Amino acid sequence: MNEEIHPSAVITGIGAELSGASGVAEFWIALRSARPGVRALQDGAFEKLPNPLGAVVDRRRPVDLLPGIEPRFATSYSDEILLTMAAMEQARQNAGLSPGELDPQRIGIAASSSRGPLQWWCDNSPNGLRTRPGRADALLSLPGAPASLFAVYAGIQGQVSTLSSACVGGHQAIGWAAGQIAAGSADAMIVVGHEFPLVPDLLHAYNALGVLSSRVSEPETAMRPYSLDRDGFALGEGAVALVLENPEHAERRGARIYATVLGQRSENEAAHATSMDATGMSMAGLVTRLLARHGVAPADLSYVCGHASSTGLNDRTESRMMAHLFTGRPRSRWAPLGGNKPVFGHTLGASGIVNAAACALMTYHQELAPTRMVGAVDPDCDHDHVAEGPRRIEVRKTLSLSFALGSQSSALLMGVPS
Repeated sequence: MNEEIHPSAVITGIGAELSGASGVAEFWIALRSARPGVRALQDGAFEKLPNPLGAVVDRRRPVDLLPGIEPRFATSYSDEILLTMAAMEQARQNAGLSPGELDPQRIGIAASSSRGPLQWWCDNSPNGLRTRPGRADALLSLPGAPASLFAVYAGIQGQVSTLSSACVGGHQAIGWAAGQIAAGSADAMIVVGHEFPLVPDLLHAYNALGVLSSRVSEPETAMRPYSLDRDGFALGEGAVALVLENPEHAERRGARIYATVLGQRSENEAAHATSMDATGMSMAGLVTRLLARHGVAPADLSYVCGHASSTGLNDRTESRMMAHLFTGRPRSRWAPLGGNKPVFGHTLGASGIVNAAACALMTYHQELAPTRMVGAVDPDCDHDHVAEGPRRIEVRKTLSLSFALGSQSSALLMGVPS
């Protein structure tokens, strides 16, 4: 996936099951209010962790979000599978795609998850609660289980695939899905990113990297992207889904169109396995190549949705990338650079799709969502982050950035419907 695609796809549906947000309306309210979703993790399983922080999804009965699901499936599927399926069903309903409206072989699913069903693996570890997995567990333990099971639930017969490319996987899933539509292989694709649940071993792994915030006593201000005293991120769990559709098909049925997917590009720096080019030049090169492929100038960008992980390296690299991209322009004339991780936490393989959904809604509402800033701004990041609150502007084109373990980078270009 190192070559950018030139897709022809529009976003017609959005669904979400994230911290503090169920459905597209709550997702937008949380975004534009920059309401923090990070909390101290009170469960006893986290008591020995040095930094027990996270953005957790409400565990109300997720089966209620899936009309018509058979009771035997509702009881055997884990919460993480049901909530991911619920996000996909919300997106399908939000797009107005009723069952039977599309040829089932003309719709598919592209999913992204960094680790798949952690709940199953934790429950069935040597120290877990279950000792004898049942017949269904061979499927339920697969990373692609949520996408495959939703296809069965919804009668979707097109291609169904799950990518695992860490934090760039969401962008790549969107790019692949848009490419399927552009190639004429599908009329619509459901794209979903999912990460469930927050478990102690996952937090231990990221704590060993030194990237988790230690502000347990003030969890609502723990994530401080672009701030001088930031000290890392808090992980988030959840699922967010998009419906991508052929523009002509969407127009024929009178669908609401949030935004257009213009292009996606991923590259591997082939450098440090857990770091990135801190000069920002590698990411600037990737973005420059993506924009040039689609005849877009940096000055055409209305907003850049950053990875915004609240780590010193990531935040400074994004700002340095902006300096390279907008060479010769004063900082006051750079596109705003913001992020949503203080609201939903760092959702890893879902984060690129969270960004895409945020950009689609900002385009649709013609309003930029703010970045929740805390304290003084890092001098290296001292430019526009929409820190004052929601901002009404003409949103024409947006750019989403993702960085991932494994020396991976990605950018997604979106715009207003043509």
